[in-house]
Amino acid sequence: MAALVFGPDDLPSGTAAPSGSFLWRGPGIALLRSPAVRLALRAGPDAGWHDHRDKLAVDVQTATGWSSLDLGTSGYGSDFTAWMRSPAAHNVVTVGSRPQPAHTGRILDWSPGHVTAESAWDGHVLHRTITVHDHGWTDVLTVTLAHPDEIEWTFHGDGTFTRASATEPVTGGAGGPSTGGAAEPVTGDATGDAAVASGHAWLSAVQTLTVPADRHLHGTWTAPGAPHLTLTIPDGFTARTATAPGNPNGRPLGLLLVRGRATTARFEATFTVAGATARTQSSTSRVSTT
Repeated sequence: MAALVFGPDDLPSGTAAPSGSFLWRGPGIALLRSPAVRLALRAGPDAGWHDHRDKLAVDVQTATGWSSLDLGTSGYGSDFTAWMRSPAAHNVVTVGSRPQPAHTGRILDWSPGHVTAESAWDGHVLHRTITVHDHGWTDVLTVTLAHPDEIEWTFHGDGTFTRASATEPVTGGAGGPSTGGAAEPVTGDATGDAAVASGHAWLSAVQTLTVPADRHLHGTWTAPGAPHLTLTIPDGFTARTATAPGNPNGRPLGLLLVRGRATTARFEATFTVAGATARTQSSTSRVSTT
């Protein structure tokens, strides 16, 4: 038992963590690696009482030291666990401000550089395709619902999210709000049990962002090494930023949330990691850690 829990007392010299991408087909976990990023996606079967109902969620760490981590669980007797298990605490799409029901997702296609997965329940179908490359990754998520409902795309990371203009240089960790448009407080979210179930009750400093006319939102996070994000926002959807607790590495946790009511939606995100290729040799151990 001790060996299973703690591992061997001594490791052979020169032992290194695996450096390649892999697909763990049973639990539906795909892990992709490039010089810029290590990214894991979970689809797979329901895990019963332990499941976070987070099919198609992604967990990210870049070669520059920035991360977007799965928050895990703080302890089953803690009220804080309600936040850690909520949709807003994961990089997923939420339908109707409700957690996903128990269901089985599936990996549709995989290679060392990309993965496509599907999550479907009650006539709703979500597809997510992730592709990694030397300078970052792309993330395309499409939603097709059985009937119109509220759709919310969420992505979080180290630091607070700040908007940038399309002409600003790609530099992660800008350190403050950009001149791309003033943010204003937002009210009108669900309250009570609905807010707890969705995770919105744990959000603070919620602000709305002005969506550009071309629907392409540019921004980054304030932590060092953060990627530059370009996100295509569906017509009629709004964008907000927020902060939340529980980041495992102790850094501030900044969220970008895009919401609208529709039957179909497509979210196309491009993440560019500045300087990742130049730092490949010094960052190998970071990118290789699962």
